[in-house]
Formats: sequence, structure tokens, C-alpha cells
Amino acid sequence: MTELAPSLVELARRLGIATEYQDWTGHDVRVSAETLVAVLAAFGVAARTEEERNTALAEQLRSYWARPLPATIVARAGAPTRFWVHVTHGAPADVWLRLEGGTIRGGVQQIDNFTPPFELDGRWIGEASFVLPADLPLGYHRVQLCSGDDENSTALIVTPDWVGLPEKLGNHRAWGLATQLYSVRSRRSWGIGDLTDLADLALWSAYRHGADYVLVNPLHAAAPTTPMEPSPYLPTSRRYFNPLYLRVEAIPEFGELAKRSRVRQLRTDVQRRADRRDTIDRDSAWRAKRKALELIYRVPRSAGRELAYAAFRSREGRALDDFATWCALAEKYGGDWHRWPKSLRHPDATGVAGFVDKHADAIDFHRWLQWQLDEQLAAAQSGATRAGMSLGIMHDLAVGVHPDGPTHGPCRTCSRWA
Repeated sequence: MTELAPSLVELARRLGIATEYQDWTGHDVRVSAETLVAVLAAFGVAARTEEERNTALAEQLRSYWARPLPATIVARAGAPTRFWVHVTHGAPADVWLRLEGGTIRGGVQQIDNFTPPFELDGRWIGEASFVLPADLPLGYHRVQLCSGDDENSTALIVTPDWVGLPEKLGNHRAWGLATQLYSVRSRRSWGIGDLTDLADLALWSAYRHGADYVLVNPLHAAAPTTPMEPSPYLPTSRRYFNPLYLRVEAIPEFGELAKRSRVRQLRTDVQRRADRRDTIDRDSAWRAKRKALELIYRVPRSAGRELAYAAFRSREGRALDDFATWCALAEKYGGDWHRWPKSLRHPDATGVAGFVDKHADAIDFHRWLQWQLDEQLAAAQSGATRAGMSLGIMHDLAVGVHPDGPTHGPCRTCSRWA
């Protein structure tokens, strides 16, 4: 492989992008220049030519010195954490902490830093280093910086040094199965593995083989549109779940449905299509399930079931309302919020209230779907632990979210939609 340009390596380092890694066989692998350029482009940094890289490095340097404090400081409990501050060269730098409960905390010690000052737009900026106390409580705090008339602050996150193991494990080692749930198909699923298949797998592996857990891929929500995002690691929300994994017939109201034969025919048709394919057909499965789920949603619920649904809505609060509204908007206007009317791109935008009034049933349908998912997930976990699992269902977590989804874009300014 061609040697990487030093400017490309340095630019990647400044943005926290690895230029080499160790693969599963233990071999060191160097990332190609083409890959690094593509990743940097995803960060909004042009780096194809030496001139572009030098320009980006200069901009990164200016950005670094223009910032009084790091964007976020992450510390581990029990360990001292070092960080830098930038003030006018020669000016004092007073640093203290505001803990999440409001308590003011001192004891932030300054240590030596011999970095030369940097001239930025005619102003000389100096760098000082400080060390946080090792006994800070876990939580989300603020680091405060005062230098003359300038005051700045940044987020401080104190994490556990080690989260430990669940007490349920005791002192014994545990083993379990890892699976991609969408591939765990049975004769009764709708062309794709679902939560009843998961419950059956957990019961079988616990009762017959003594497994302590089943680890599944992220079951996070995708946009309720087709084509559906195939990657479970690129969800629209990590708080809510994908109704594609519902077992339609496991919903209690299915037994009261007058058109059960129609639902069974939908399942038969989608299963036949799935049997003729070598790959998972999420779109066919979702189109069939959505028709069936809407039929069941219309079935009147008993008084007890209505109370259970009301309790779920109350527990989830506005977050559920916003997510369900986003789903209804996505079904009408598509999963990319950039293409929506401007009056609907924010949960507090002018057109949203009118949309909610006009599409109340569609929004409630998506709330109801999340309730069904909550119930079926709880049933799978309960069955797993009753069968003898010490942990039960373990759920992988996606690192990021889809850039067109409700937790991106408009939510960068409102923290809602999902």
C-alpha cells in the first residue's frame, strides 16, 4: 500500500480518525488514503489534494486556538483528568466546577504547560492545563472558566471507571446465543424474524441448553416507509422500536378481529414470497404487516386494555407523542425531513399543531405500535427469565442515528421529535 501523506495522517489524527487498526485475526491493517479522504469528506473536510489538506489543517489549528475550552470533557470516576483552557496570553485563568445538583466545587489544580502562545487575528492566546479532582461524583456537570471579563463553560461528563457485571450472574460465567433477529424466521413469522420467534429461541436455548442470554441486533425504529432502511445500525430512533418485529397474531385484539382470515392470507402470501428469495425482504413484510396491524388497531379494546394503553402513554409522555407524529409525517411526506414543508420540520413549527389535529388517528396508530412492541418485548424477557436465564434478552445498541431521522437535523436545536 502507498505510504500515507503526513498531512493526511495529521488531519485524520486531529479529527479522531484512526489510520490503522487490528483486525479479528490480530493483523495490523493500514487504512487506505481513499478511505480516509472519504471519511474526512463525511466530516465536511476536503482532503483530496495536498493544498486542501494544508488548508484544512490551518482551519483546524485556528479553530482549536479560538475555543476557550474543549467542546466536552469526559472523565472517569477515581482518575485524574487533564484538560486545557485558552485565554489571552498572560491573563489569569480561574477554573471551577458546577455540579449537576448546583453545588460549586473548587480544587481544580493547574499544572505546567509550556506550549508557546499562538497569534490569532492580532491577539496572542496562551494555553494552560488543569487537572480535575479524582473524587468527582458521576453525572453531567459544567466546567467554568473566568479570565478577566470573559466567562465560558463546557460540559463535563463523569463516567464509571467500570460498570461491572449484573448481580444476577453471581460468580459464575455465563454463555448465550447471538443472533440477527430478522434472520430467525419460523413457519409462523411473516417472512422475517419477530419477537415471538425471539421468545421461542430464548425458551429453547435456556430450557434445553442452559443459556443465560440471547443477544440480538439493535431493534431500533426505522422510518415506517419503503424502502425500509436495511441496517439495524442506522435507526431513526434508539429509544423506540421497529414494528416490523411485531408478531401480529400475538396482539390480544387479534382474537376479536372479524377478518382473521384476511390477516392469515396476508401472512401466507408474504411467507411464500420470502421462501422464494435468498435475502430478507423487509419491504414486503412491512407492507403486509402494516395492513394487518391497522385492522387490529381498529378492534375495540377492553376497559383493562385501555387503561394499560393509557398508562403506557402517560409513562412515555411527550417523547412518544413527538415520535408518533414524526412517523405520521414520514408516511405522508417521506422519511427525509429535509423534503418536508418548512412549517413541519420542527415539533414546535407552525404547521405541526394543525397536522396533529387532522391526522390524530394516524399518530395514535404509531403510539399504539410502540405499546405493542413494549408488551411483546416484556413478554419475551419474562419468558426467558422464567425459563432459567440469568440475564434474558440482551439488546445491542446502535452507535449513531440516521441523518434524515427525527433525532437528527431539526432535533439538534430542540432535542425533541424522538
